[in-house]
Amino acid sequence: MSDRADTRSAIERHQQEQRLIDVLADEFRDLHGAPADLPLATLDDIHAAIHRLREGPDPQPRTAICLSGGGIRSASFALGVLQAFASKGLLERFHYLSTVSGGGYVGGWLTAWRRNNAAAVAGLNARSSGLGREPPELRGLRVYSNYLTPKLGVLSADTWALAALYVRNLLLNWLVYLPLIVAVILAPIVSQSVLAAAVLWPPLLHQSFMALACLLLVLALYTSLRGRQGVTRAERVSQGDFLRLELLPLYVAAMLVSTYSVGAYHYDPTKTLVSPITVPVAALGVAALYVLTWIAFAVRSGRPLRFDWATAVPFLSWLVAGGVGGALIGWGLAIADGLMNPEGGIGIDHATRLLVVFGVGWIAGSLFIAEAIYLGLTSYTPRGDDEREWLARSSGWFLALTLGWALLSALVLFAADIRALLQSGFWALFPVSAGAGAIAAGIGSSARTLASLVSSKRGESASMTTILSIASLIFLLTMTIILATALLTILPRWADLLDLGPTSTLGILGIALSPGMPAALAVAAAIVLCAAIVLLASVPINVNRFSSHSLYRNRLARAFLGSARGDEGQDSPTRDPLTGFDAKDNPRMAELAIPAGRPRLFHVVNMALNVVSGKNDAWQERKAEPFIVSPKAAGNEYVGFCPTERFGASDGGITLGTCMAISGAAASPNQGYHSSPLIGLIMTLFNVRLGWWLGNPQHPRTAVRAGPRWGIFQVVSELFGLTDDESSYIYLSDGGHFENLGLYEMVRRRCHMIVVSDGGCDPNCSFEDLGNAVRKIWIDFGIRIDFRKIEIRKRGVDKDALYCALGRIYYPELEGTGKEAGYVLYIKPGFHDNGTEPPDVCAYALANLSFPHETTSDQFFSESQMESYRSLGRFITDTVLGEPGPADKTAPTEALQPYWKHLGEYIAQYDKQAAARPAG
Repeated sequence: MSDRADTRSAIERHQQEQRLIDVLADEFRDLHGAPADLPLATLDDIHAAIHRLREGPDPQPRTAICLSGGGIRSASFALGVLQAFASKGLLERFHYLSTVSGGGYVGGWLTAWRRNNAAAVAGLNARSSGLGREPPELRGLRVYSNYLTPKLGVLSADTWALAALYVRNLLLNWLVYLPLIVAVILAPIVSQSVLAAAVLWPPLLHQSFMALACLLLVLALYTSLRGRQGVTRAERVSQGDFLRLELLPLYVAAMLVSTYSVGAYHYDPTKTLVSPITVPVAALGVAALYVLTWIAFAVRSGRPLRFDWATAVPFLSWLVAGGVGGALIGWGLAIADGLMNPEGGIGIDHATRLLVVFGVGWIAGSLFIAEAIYLGLTSYTPRGDDEREWLARSSGWFLALTLGWALLSALVLFAADIRALLQSGFWALFPVSAGAGAIAAGIGSSARTLASLVSSKRGESASMTTILSIASLIFLLTMTIILATALLTILPRWADLLDLGPTSTLGILGIALSPGMPAALAVAAAIVLCAAIVLLASVPINVNRFSSHSLYRNRLARAFLGSARGDEGQDSPTRDPLTGFDAKDNPRMAELAIPAGRPRLFHVVNMALNVVSGKNDAWQERKAEPFIVSPKAAGNEYVGFCPTERFGASDGGITLGTCMAISGAAASPNQGYHSSPLIGLIMTLFNVRLGWWLGNPQHPRTAVRAGPRWGIFQVVSELFGLTDDESSYIYLSDGGHFENLGLYEMVRRRCHMIVVSDGGCDPNCSFEDLGNAVRKIWIDFGIRIDFRKIEIRKRGVDKDALYCALGRIYYPELEGTGKEAGYVLYIKPGFHDNGTEPPDVCAYALANLSFPHETTSDQFFSESQMESYRSLGRFITDTVLGEPGPADKTAPTEALQPYWKHLGEYIAQYDKQAAARPAG
């Protein structure tokens, strides 16, 4: 089995690599053409073919321009960068256009415009000969600089439409969320109701519970032995097996033992189930189960039952551990007996509540202590290290579930006591809960620290994740108490409505004759009703359609893709006169394939595939994989690729607007290396969800769908951070949740010259996004990118600082060949106030001190704001590139190369100025 599993893994890895090879080979043929005899069967073949493009009398090295994330701020800056390259005749020299998030706004606009008009690039700097106006495609961008609500003001229809859409979607989503939450809160209530009713059940029924609990315990112990001592992979236990065959059986067994522990002495005081010898009897009984499990595992795995020194120590340790665990369980039964005793106990109601809160945890804790003793006694055995690691992982699951259940049940069952304790202050929980939730949901889309909001006297910033986690916890605790209080008030009326008394139809069951059973059945019926509502509502209330994503996508399409259609699009008969929306604004991504005769600016939209619960432990920081959608293919090397025309929709594939919105889905419960399950849960509840669920490319049946049919399962995955890359559906969000520059995929494609426009918010010039990209490129590809020096400074530090940095890309296959390395031109917004920047930019900058790194949360740009960033992008790019001399322009070489020469002179000039400055 092990060899077969290893062979299957090797085959899967080969298939994944082959799918990547096919995608890269198709791109090569589309961009560069390829003779029939050109080998493109391996990655080495493709890399060699790409590098050969740099040879010959007229080299055409592969080039790319990358537009980073950063919302409308980055889009505005990138527009100026694109105009600068277009003015020099360079823009259509780039083979690739790689976009992330906000860079995708203007990148999608340019791609759509080029599809509609072959002269689009020339029109980037065009003006009419008469009035000197910009093309309508550019004017449209200015009209929609405030793309979410183009018309400002409290009385604006756009503002109220945005608010109405959010509230409507929130209410619809809560038709799914609220019954689910109620069902969870009802679980402790039904548990306590069953325990209260079980007091008068016949002893034989209690004893059958204990017998079933013993069988489940044997199953859990057997699974534990398999996981810790299995030699082959077939004998070992996966996480799914652990959850199904150990964690679940053990907790069901604990519930059955808790039910058994209420005893039957109330039914017949002469037949008490708990006696003074309970502790030793339980110790012997559980030890016997441990021995039985040990023997069963040895026989099942084909191991001889011998008792030499190597096997005696583990066996005897296992036996002792079972005895200790059983004694602790017996002690718990004795405690429960004391609590339930009508003469010296605390009453059935309080006793059963305590049993629900602590009963299951007591049994799990007893077995945890038994495991600790076993590990202590076997610490010197050959498999000691393996067993310690395995039991540590399993104990972590038990601990998390035990504490979670104890906290939930305590809040629910003692909600009335908490309310009495708080008295009039109880009603203050409502605004506290709403306020904490709003803070967590509203700010949770940002992954940065609250350096600008919370700082000590020394300037140390508090972690945003910590602050928002506390706010999220406050919201969850108060919401649980409030809902539990309401449910405990409503349930008696619900029971009366159902009429579940002894004379009801259910009264024919002997178990229902118990006075407490009608209440338990009423709660169980409420749980079933909630589950039915959740399942039925999750079909029409689509997890995608009624998230905030659709609201965001439609406005992006109207603003950027609608503008790309020019006057013809604005006057289109299909455009709605009330809303301004037009379905024709949003073309299919597959329709944007490279036009004949214009094989450049191949658009790659970068997204993040969230794997918050992925199996690769090295990615616990990343929690995401790269995911791309191009006109040809969608996917990544881990899940494979699907033709774009069949991905995300059966009628032509995913649209450009959807790609732009997913790539810009910064506000997402699961957000790659910024993910926090607690914050994500709150953001899901408040519908702060811009991400999108799509079919997994490695599952052809679901890859063609626009989203899941039963969205509740995906909602739960979002709520609890269970997203991975193996399910039938995957969760895609902002490309910046993996890499925010778009550089990663361009290095994978062996581009020789790469221009990066980094419009991300980085007021302190810490270069987090650049460092993240360089780090992941080295880890994943073994490709080193070196920047000799980065002389970009934050505002107000150095008036002579540079606006760019130049990095060298060292492709491993070129080492020792003498061929030139690749280059990265990194351009970043900066304001030096040195008298060279345009006067309109200076005026805006002096009035807005956070320029040019105003917060990304501001997506409501004014005309002056957008123009200032656009003008700055144009000015910086012109400054960096300069103008080559006539001889350089006529040189038979790639058009970008002469500008690289000026770039070197620009950087060298700064070095000279820096060297001339006085020391200190």
